[in-house]
Amino acid sequence: MNQKEHDALTDMTETKARTWLEERYGEVWSTDEAMKLFEFDSFTSPYALVKRKKDGKEGTVKFTHSPRFYFSFKE
Repeated sequence: MNQKEHDALTDMTETKARTWLEERYGEVWSTDEAMKLFEFDSFTSPYALVKRKKDGKEGTVKFTHSPRFYFSFKE
């Protein structure tokens, strides 16, 4: 995601932003949803280092600041 796309998200409603992200990146999680799926270790925008709870796999997710969504888990 480039800066122009990130900036465009801030002008969208949460629903529209989530749909936009889903169309481009697949599954998208709110903060509450992401906290159920992952343990968060650290943040370096636009990435968070996480461990997936169901299998202990470590990886990264991307995130947006406003609205706050997480997406694109990569091992």
